[in-house]
Amino acid sequence: MAYMIPSTLRNLPDTTAGERKLFDLFRTTLPDSCVVRYEMLLGERHYRPDYTLVDPRRGILVIEVKDWGISSIEKATAEQFFVRYGSGAPHPQPNPNNKCEVYLRHIRESLSAMPVLQGEHLGELLAPLEYFVAFPNITKEEFIGKQLDHLIPLERVLFREDLVRSGRPFRARYDQVLPMLDQPLTREQEKAVQQALFPNTSFAMSVGGGFIPKNADDVVVGGTVEPLHLSLEQEQIAKSLGEGPRLLRGIAGTGKTLIMLYRAKLLAANDPETKILILCWNVSLANYMRQVYDQIQFQASGQVTIQHFADFARDLFEQHNVPKNDNFDSLLFERQLSNIRISESEKYDAVYIDEAQDFRKEWIAFVYHNLLKGDPRTRNLLVAADDAQRIYRTRDFSWASLDIPMKGRSKILKTVYRNSARVWVFSAFLLREKASYLHENRDRVRFSQKGGYDPQLIECESLAAQIEKAIEIIRAVHENGFALRNVLLLYRHKKVDGFPLVDHLIARLSEEGIRNDWIAEDRDAKRNFDWEEDSVKISTVHSAKGMDSPVVIILGAETFVERDELNELKLMYVAMTRAREFLVILYTGDSGLVPQLRRCKEEYLKYRPSIIGLEDGE
Repeated sequence: MAYMIPSTLRNLPDTTAGERKLFDLFRTTLPDSCVVRYEMLLGERHYRPDYTLVDPRRGILVIEVKDWGISSIEKATAEQFFVRYGSGAPHPQPNPNNKCEVYLRHIRESLSAMPVLQGEHLGELLAPLEYFVAFPNITKEEFIGKQLDHLIPLERVLFREDLVRSGRPFRARYDQVLPMLDQPLTREQEKAVQQALFPNTSFAMSVGGGFIPKNADDVVVGGTVEPLHLSLEQEQIAKSLGEGPRLLRGIAGTGKTLIMLYRAKLLAANDPETKILILCWNVSLANYMRQVYDQIQFQASGQVTIQHFADFARDLFEQHNVPKNDNFDSLLFERQLSNIRISESEKYDAVYIDEAQDFRKEWIAFVYHNLLKGDPRTRNLLVAADDAQRIYRTRDFSWASLDIPMKGRSKILKTVYRNSARVWVFSAFLLREKASYLHENRDRVRFSQKGGYDPQLIECESLAAQIEKAIEIIRAVHENGFALRNVLLLYRHKKVDGFPLVDHLIARLSEEGIRNDWIAEDRDAKRNFDWEEDSVKISTVHSAKGMDSPVVIILGAETFVERDELNELKLMYVAMTRAREFLVILYTGDSGLVPQLRRCKEEYLKYRPSIIGLEDGE
């Protein structure tokens, strides 16, 4: 069964009966190795074939679908078909054969720019390129009878009899035009095909990628570090979400934020009139999300606004002359929000909420019932949440209690792309219920093939000694050829028992000549930091939610102490799962979460061989 992107055409309003017929045929007839994309934009030229099929065992096939009946074609030339729709005058349409040839020339040009896809001889590609024009309503006999075979070669046409439900005639044509390769494309060559043909599924910045070398410019220009691509699963989900409320549920690292940002930009690219609002919980995450959105490699003309909720509410209060006091957060409750009357022109076509587990239920209800256009069942609210990262004990609710019809509209993500298996499993042991994902087939988590390093739990004599150990690790990273921006330093409290932890940390980094950026220093720092700047980033755990880095060093595990409404255990879990490949936790003494972390280490060492096996997809 082929991998279909999107997973269904039911949510797309303008598909034709012929396109839907071929979609079902591809899904049930083509081999598992084949990835089928519907109306995928090719490169930057706005070429949009009806179907683009990539099969690493065979090659690439483009299919253009025409629902024309033989009687609707008034006349045809090498350049144009004149097609009558209903009782109107015939409309000139480009010869679909010419369109396919243009698509193939562009594909060949794009693939030829990739050395890894070139054959032994000049101009030879390792991935064969072919095309079909599909006429689901025309038989071969009718086609020849109207002499259309003079304009489109018969071997390039799929007729009605080729597209029967059994799929056997189509599969025979498919096998004939794309026979099995002697050597299937390698994983590296598959990535090159995606990078060449579908750059709009990639991010120029290294979000979720591997270690970044010292020459950080290589990341931008694609020199030594390839850009990050959405996985097939993430791309499929982003393109398959229909109208109405939708919930993305997933454990840390499954790409909820990336899917959300990609979908927003996709909609903004397809409809310049669309108006989308993306909300998150903290200031720094909003800044980070804006940077990631800008790095999705295609242009969008629709209006997309990304803000953290307090800023959005503050702007809303100012626009509607709602008085504010010094304690602005006290105004972010149902009573104040419900007094605001939103005009139709102020409303949005879609609102996306990231890290929704941190939102108060009154805020989500206000967004859904006041900010969105349309009927309640079709209002486009997309929510991303993970209960394991809900650090506020009091923020729990049901969708029914908010009168939001979310039942049956959730998508659960179970493949971890951010973290290596070593990092994620070590973190899962902290939340015991999360460890069940490793053993229960129904809920078992999957991992992308990403290597990593054993997480480290290191005891130091003092907080000052923890800082020295952190500097030692940063030096080792840098001396091994990697950029400083691989490292994210996280802390719980700026000052601990009178010791100025962050001030001392920054002073020592500066003394050692290590560029650093305290991205959580104040509101201005949170709003304006540049994630791509080649510097060690320093942040509270709260401000780092939604972000990640190849190396994460957590200072002061003993300072994570349960109090008030905050769940320190989940806060530490959030901190640990910011690490992509290498996690280091530093501590002094036995207080705070140190005993639980020692238990995590014991569990990790006990299951280490099987955990490493997960990195290879075992």
